[in-house]
Amino acid sequence: MLGSTGYLSGALSNLQADDGTYMNFRSYMGDNVTNNYFPSGYSLLGSTGYLSGSLSGLQADDGVYMNLRSYVSATSSTSKTDAFIAYRSNTASGLNYPKNSLWDGDIAAWGSPSEMATAGSQVRLVRTAVCPIRTRALEKIVVTLSDDGLSGCLCF
Repeated sequence: MLGSTGYLSGALSNLQADDGTYMNFRSYMGDNVTNNYFPSGYSLLGSTGYLSGSLSGLQADDGVYMNLRSYVSATSSTSKTDAFIAYRSNTASGLNYPKNSLWDGDIAAWGSPSEMATAGSQVRLVRTAVCPIRTRALEKIVVTLSDDGLSGCLCF
């Protein structure tokens, strides 16, 4: 593990099945370190459109947001796609727990949200990566950045 990344819980065997059991790590930058990043612009790609808000809405946890919406630009009636999303939500146990949900392309519906392990404090940012190799598409990594400046990594 690099830098200040530390093992929290789980085992390598937890990475072999999509069963909600994770291997958890946490990384931090040190005490009293604040690194804020506020973008100065944005580019909309494909069929994504601006709805409301401004870039300044990204600078505080005050319920004011910048909202964008993406639309499907092409569909297929023969090729069904599954999807995975991880996000911040104040539902269930609250903002300390990132949530995720699966899209079932066969029935064209989102599954029930699942709550992941605590981030330790309020989640600020969530990023997800799914293995691009089709035969390993169940392999996912969710990284969170929380209020206390710590980041966590959930692999499944």
